[in-house]
Amino acid sequence: MTDFLVINRPKSKSEIRRHLKKQTLNFIAGGGEVEIIPRGSSAHDIGEEPVWLKNRVFVDPATKRTPIPEVIKAMEERRLLMRKNKSEKKFCNTRSKQKIIYDDFGEPLRKIWIDE
Repeated sequence: MTDFLVINRPKSKSEIRRHLKKQTLNFIAGGGEVEIIPRGSSAHDIGEEPVWLKNRVFVDPATKRTPIPEVIKAMEERRLLMRKNKSEKKFCNTRSKQKIIYDDFGEPLRKIWIDE
């Protein structure tokens, strides 16, 4: 028994048009009406302000927040510890230098970094 992979091909434009026409005829046969809208009309009212103006972010008054001192203290301690660790790493007296490794024939093989 052989297994075949079934791939659905995309619908052509003519098939999509036939399907839309069939749906439209079924809608009309079921008692629906198609309203003809004149060209150039818009769904937005002329006097209405745009949608992007309606979404105002900072209009509401500021809400009171409940302070959580133990959480803030833990965050501050963690931040200070991270700063301390960074400062310790910065003041190392070692400097890195790039060194080229050569083969027996004097051709460069690779570059490595060494600490002085």
